[in-house]
Amino acid sequence: MNFQIRQSVEKGALVILESTDNTNMNSPTQTTQLDSYYACDGKHITLYRFQPYFTDFIFQCYKNEDFISRYRLYQRQPKNKQELHKELLTIQSLPPEMLKSIEWVIVDKATQQPIGLAGLVNYQQLHAYAELLVGLLKSKETQHKPYGPEATLLVLEYAFQTVRLNKLISFIYAYNDKVQQSTLRLGFQQEGLLKQHILAPSGKHIDLFQNALLSEEFFASEQLTRLSQRIIGRDITQQRHAVVNILANRQ
Repeated sequence: MNFQIRQSVEKGALVILESTDNTNMNSPTQTTQLDSYYACDGKHITLYRFQPYFTDFIFQCYKNEDFISRYRLYQRQPKNKQELHKELLTIQSLPPEMLKSIEWVIVDKATQQPIGLAGLVNYQQLHAYAELLVGLLKSKETQHKPYGPEATLLVLEYAFQTVRLNKLISFIYAYNDKVQQSTLRLGFQQEGLLKQHILAPSGKHIDLFQNALLSEEFFASEQLTRLSQRIIGRDITQQRHAVVNILANRQ
C-alpha cells in the first residue's frame, strides 16, 4: 500500500491520499478520501480510525500469529478480506460509543505506511474505564524506533484528555515480560497476576498481568510529561479546557 498524505491531520477533516498500488482491492488508482475525524497526530506517526481503506493491512495483522500473540490472542478472525471490508464499513458508519471501542491503524509519517494497530476497547461508560491495546508488526524499519511508546502515549492522551476516562487498564501476557516492564515504566501499576487465566492456542494456560493507570496519576506524572515532550513534542498531561468526549457525553 503506497499513499501520500496531501494535507495535515485536523479533526473532522478528510485527508486526500494518492496510491500507486493497483492490486489492492481498496486502493484507488488516483485518489481517495481517508476520514481523519478520530485521528491522533504525533511527531513520527498518526493513528487513523479503522476504515475500509486499511482492509489489506488489518487482515495481514490478524493473520500474523506473532502479532496476534502480542496484541490480542482471541481477536475475532474474519473469513476473508471481503468480510473484513464489510465490517470496516459498518465500523466507519457508527460512532465509537455505540461500539464501546475505538481502534486505529498506526501510520509511519516518514514512509507513509501502516505499521501497527492500537485501540481503546471494552469501554464501560458508567465506570469510565477501558482497555489499552497497542501492537506493531515486527520489521527492520521500525524495530529501533520509538513507535510503540509514541503510539501508547497518543492513546493515553486520547483516553484521558478526550474520552476523560477515570481508569485505563492494560492486560499483558506473562510471556511478554519486556512489554510488561515498559508498561510499568509509563506509570501503570500492576494490580495483579492472573495465574493460568488464558488458554493459549497452543493448548497451554498462561498467566496474565493486569495493570492500570488512573486519571489522577496520568495528570500528575512527571515521567509522562518528560516522555511525551521528548517523543511527541508536547506535554500530553497538561490539563485541557472544554474537552469534548467523543466516546460518550459524560457530565
